[in-house]
Amino acid sequence: MQLFSFFPAGFRQVLPAHRGRLIFVYALLIAENILNLIMGWVMGYTINALAAGNIAAIWLIIAQLLGYLVTGTLRRYADTRVYSAIYTDFVNHTIAEQLKRHTPVSLISARVHLSREYIELLEKDMASLAGMFFNVAGAAVMLLGYSFRLFAVSLLVLGLCLLILRRYGRVIGKPNNSYNNLQEQQVDVLIAGKMTAVKRLFRLMRLHQIRISDAGAAAFLAMEIFLFGLIAYAVWLATGGMPAGDVFGMLNYILSFVTGIYSLPLFAERISRLKDIRARLD
Repeated sequence: MQLFSFFPAGFRQVLPAHRGRLIFVYALLIAENILNLIMGWVMGYTINALAAGNIAAIWLIIAQLLGYLVTGTLRRYADTRVYSAIYTDFVNHTIAEQLKRHTPVSLISARVHLSREYIELLEKDMASLAGMFFNVAGAAVMLLGYSFRLFAVSLLVLGLCLLILRRYGRVIGKPNNSYNNLQEQQVDVLIAGKMTAVKRLFRLMRLHQIRISDAGAAAFLAMEIFLFGLIAYAVWLATGGMPAGDVFGMLNYILSFVTGIYSLPLFAERISRLKDIRARLD
């Protein structure tokens, strides 16, 4: 599974046993996001149809909402069952491998805790990533149906934001590494029972968290400048005599696009952190 080459070797070894269930969950996730993506167009179409006296158009939005409700509910029921089973196998494999290497118990405990982040990546972050993809790429494609110029400007803004994120990912690499080093030292420091060392440990962890947060705030500010310009341009286009339903749909997709961009720094931070954790587990 090349898709999961980013994960530790132990994770890739236990994953094949869960492949079918994982594909089922992701299929539901994709269907849910597609239904969510077309909601803006469906509502815009319904508004225009109702304004023209076509009452039957209301059934289209009812069908779309019911489909979204069913797929979203099924996915949430399946999530915990699938990911908890993967985590159980992964933890057992991790502990067995670390014991073979005669790794100290304190480090095994810390690494078992860190390994949970890979399951959170699958269960929560991948869902967020799918939502982000449909919010950004999907919304951009949908904007093409309203205005080519707005579509082109949104791609330009996306490119600029990705350049900002590339820089952000590099900046937080070192503090993430230092933070994980302190995580692995935590059990030994607590066992030693010296409050001076305990206070120093948590003070340093706090400082690294602040450095990561400050870098994220700077990236957010830089992206916000470009996103504000995009929103202003969309509002200006909306004043050009478009039908009410089209205005609703266009502004809905602009907001989806912006929302997706806002989540990019959090995902970049998670990737940087997990790269460091993988080096400790392999």
